[in-house]
Amino acid sequence: MKEMTHNEQIASLARELIVDYKNNQCKKIIDKINNLKINAPMIFQNTFIRDMFINTHFKQGSYLMKEHRYEEAKDCLEELLIYENEFMLSNELTAYELYSKLVDVYSMCEIHKKATYYNIKAKKLIRKIMATKEVQNLYLLMTKGNYREVVNTAKKLDYDMLDEYNNAKMNMVLGNAHFNMKHYKTAVDYLEKAIEYYKEKTYNSLTVLMYEELSKCYSNLGEHELAVEYMRKSHESQLERHNTN
Repeated sequence: MKEMTHNEQIASLARELIVDYKNNQCKKIIDKINNLKINAPMIFQNTFIRDMFINTHFKQGSYLMKEHRYEEAKDCLEELLIYENEFMLSNELTAYELYSKLVDVYSMCEIHKKATYYNIKAKKLIRKIMATKEVQNLYLLMTKGNYREVVNTAKKLDYDMLDEYNNAKMNMVLGNAHFNMKHYKTAVDYLEKAIEYYKEKTYNSLTVLMYEELSKCYSNLGEHELAVEYMRKSHESQLERHNTN
């Protein structure tokens, strides 16, 4: 293997794993990749290898459940908990699938406290996913110019389930909707909340837009000093964006 390039090693290993996966040799795959984690950790960092490792655990866990080998299924699925934080950051649906399977396996093992715990986590996660999708829906309504519908739809949102990013995105969209509806005071309230998040992040194109809208809002409200201040911030943000690019 040392005489092969890194890409050749990955390709060769991938072919072996795919054959094993099709033949339901899940235990063989898990043992092989666990060995790689120790002896060739760089290969394990490959996305395909990681995905194969995760998918094989799900497949093996489901097989063991069907065979009523619940303790073995529990041990197999619990190995994926080490990636829980990673799932939450990059693939929440995978985290939800893991929680759901853990609820089943803990219930069958009569570990009711853990089953209840992961059932609660699964419910919270699906609420969060749905809330995030609703924010995306608000953005789509905004692009179509349905400003009144944006405002009405936002009233149904599960605000407690929004993370910092989606909360800021929601405030930005609502601020833009009210700005276009000429509800300048309300628009200011939402845009000021959104800008607190975006001004510290690398979203300079959005900060430029919000500073401009805030400037126009304050101008329409007769607060000209603030209008000038936010126009200045807009220009500064534009320059920062230009220099960064």
